[in-house]
Amino acid sequence: MKMNIPNQLTLFRMLMVPAFFVASMLEFKHHAVVALLIFFFACVSDFFDGLYARTHNQITVFGSLMDPVADKLITTSALFLFVYLGWCNLFVPIIILARDYLMTAVRIVASRQGVVIRANIWGKLKTIFQMVFSGLILIGNVLREYNIFFTEAVSVPGADGQTGFTFTFNMFANTLMWIVVLCSVISGVTYYLQSRRLLESAESRKLLSTLVYEEFFYPTLIIGALVYFMNGKVANIITIMVIIAMSIIVTSFQMIATAQNVNLPIKPWNDLKMIKMLLLTILLLLKILRDFFHVMNDEILSVIGNIVVGLLAALSIAAGVIFMVQSKKMIDFSK
Repeated sequence: MKMNIPNQLTLFRMLMVPAFFVASMLEFKHHAVVALLIFFFACVSDFFDGLYARTHNQITVFGSLMDPVADKLITTSALFLFVYLGWCNLFVPIIILARDYLMTAVRIVASRQGVVIRANIWGKLKTIFQMVFSGLILIGNVLREYNIFFTEAVSVPGADGQTGFTFTFNMFANTLMWIVVLCSVISGVTYYLQSRRLLESAESRKLLSTLVYEEFFYPTLIIGALVYFMNGKVANIITIMVIIAMSIIVTSFQMIATAQNVNLPIKPWNDLKMIKMLLLTILLLLKILRDFFHVMNDEILSVIGNIVVGLLAALSIAAGVIFMVQSKKMIDFSK
């Protein structure tokens, strides 16, 4: 069936993610401004698709579940970009995404009971803060690019009139992102408290215990390893985002299918998990050998790392496409 306008806007927002990366990573004239504008239009489209869906009574299960996914893709891409450029601590995306993965497990359990957990006020604040603060960081970068502000450390006076400390662009970006982490943790706790009644049955708790590994511990370990490799310049940020994006999309398909009582052919994707863990473990051991025993130089590890992560990205695309093609006729996206 043909998608309605709000869902089309949601997919459009997803397609803006690679454009945002290209504008941010490539060095061309005014690239910082272009990246800021793409991010701005992606965030504005989030407001308009929700407004249109409510005013025209076009709220669907697909929209309710995929709209946060589109938000997550654009905000996660900004997070990883900030870490890659050294503007943000590597633990920020790990904590934020770990919370998201845990909530995914709870949402799937709720969907099995015919309940769609929608965003509460803290969840909305977390998303708004992440979008607004990411935008402010991008604005700060534009000001720095044009030598207007943040061209050098800003001195902040102490109580005695002397310089207390210097406020740099990186400190500005990190402060904003840690505020997002705080909102993310609070919203995760409130979601759990809100959903406790859904987890009272023994069947629900058993399902959640299974999903905690599949949807929380496993992806958090993968993300942690990938962020660690990216921060150490061992892996390319583009290939890492491909792996994360495919994981988010596949999980979203699962959530929609669960809400419609459809069992999807998830085997190709699950088979990929062990391959991911094996390859990343090998890469982690190589990095430990480089860092502590100096067995190889940075260039060799970088080449190996990019090959391994590139292979994982290719496998993720292949498994994800097979999964989505097989699942397309089983899910009613109009609901």
